[in-house]
Amino acid sequence: RMDVKPLHSYALTPNPDRRVASDLRKNGTRPPGFTAMVVHNPKSVILCGHSTGAIYVFRKSKQSASVAEPGSGEAECLMPANNHDKLKDEKTAHKGQVTMLKFHPESHHLYSCSADRTVKIWDIFHPEHMPSCVQTVTGHGGSVVAIDFATIGPSPGYMFTASTDKSVIMWKNAEGRDIMLYPFYVKMRVVEMKIWPNCLVFCSARMGQGELFIGDSDGKISHMRMDADVKAPRDLAPTNWHTQISSHILGVTGLGAEPHEGLLLSISNDTSVKLWEQASGVTKKSLKNDNRCRFNSMCINSYQQEVLLVDDMGWLHIWSWVSERLVFSDLILQNGSDPLYGIGSNTDGTEIYVMRAQSVDSFSIIRGISRVALKGHEAPIVGVGFLLPGKEEVASGEEIL
Repeated sequence: RMDVKPLHSYALTPNPDRRVASDLRKNGTRPPGFTAMVVHNPKSVILCGHSTGAIYVFRKSKQSASVAEPGSGEAECLMPANNHDKLKDEKTAHKGQVTMLKFHPESHHLYSCSADRTVKIWDIFHPEHMPSCVQTVTGHGGSVVAIDFATIGPSPGYMFTASTDKSVIMWKNAEGRDIMLYPFYVKMRVVEMKIWPNCLVFCSARMGQGELFIGDSDGKISHMRMDADVKAPRDLAPTNWHTQISSHILGVTGLGAEPHEGLLLSISNDTSVKLWEQASGVTKKSLKNDNRCRFNSMCINSYQQEVLLVDDMGWLHIWSWVSERLVFSDLILQNGSDPLYGIGSNTDGTEIYVMRAQSVDSFSIIRGISRVALKGHEAPIVGVGFLLPGKEEVASGEEIL
C-alpha cells in the first residue's frame, strides 16, 4: 500500500483566487490559467503553459515537507524564476493558449505548441545567455495540439505535429545545419486526416525504425511505420492499428508509450484508460474511472512500472500494469475537489506534481506501507491511546489498565 503527502505549492500569486475557477467549472467552462505542464528532472524545474500564451518556469523546492504544512495554509508558494521573464514577454510569447510543452530527448530544448497555430523552440538552459526563442515554426492552419520526436536519421531526427486542421505534419532539420547549435525545421510531409488528431506518440524500434501512433477525436488510434532513411515521405500514410471493437467510444485525449515492454496506453473522453500491445494492437487491460468523469492527463513512470492519472474530480489514480490493478485512488487536495489538468513525476516515482488552473502542487509518494486491522471490541471505539516505551501501566479514571 501507499500514501500521498503534500509538499509544496507553486503558483503565480501567493494566494490564488479559487472562486473564479469554481464558478467557471460549474458552468462547464475551463477557467483561465495553466493549460500545459512539463517537468524537467535533471534541472529540477517545472514549466507551465498559460492560457495567455505565456510560459512560467518554477524551480523545484529542496526544502523538507516538515518546514511548512500545506494543510495549515502556511505552505511555501514558490514564485516563477525572474530570469525567465523572456518566456512570457509579449514580443516572443505565444499569441494564444499554450496547448502542450515537451522537451527534446537529446538537445533538451523546449518545444511549445499553441492555439496561435505555431510551435516555438526555446533554449532555456544555456549557461551563457538568457532564455530565448530560437525558432517559430509555422505551417498549420489550426491550433497545434500535440508534438513528438523521432530520434532516428540525421540529428536531431524528425518532428511530428498534430493540429485541429485535420493534419499531421512531419518536419526535418534544414540541409546543412547538422553541426549548428540550433535546428531549423522545414516541412517534409503533410499527412491529411479524416478527423481531428488529438494526440500522438512516436515509438522507436530496432535498426533505426519506429512507429508513429495518432489518437483522434473519433476514439481510434492509427499508426505510420517509418525508418531512418525516409526517401519517399509521400508514401507515408496512417493506417488502422486496432480493431473497431477494441477502440474507445469517444475521442482519444492522450497517448503514452513504454517502449521497453512494448506497451501503449491511451486515455479517452469515455472515462477509460486502455493498455495495448504495440506489436499487435490488442487490448491487454481496460480501466474505467469510478468517478464517472474523464482522465485529464496521465504520466508513465517506467521505474515503478505505473501510470499516474488525474481527473476532473481532483482524484489521483495510480495503476500498475504489472499487477494490472489500481494501487492508489483517492482525493489528494485538502481544500476541495478542484479539477486536475496535468500530472508529472520525478524519475523514481517518489514525488509527483499535479497541475490545477492556478497552481501546481507537489506530493511525496510513500510506498510499502503495511496496515493491520485490530479487532476485538464489540461496541463502537471512542478513543485510542498509545503505551509509551518504559511505561507498564496507564491510568484511566479510577482504574488501572
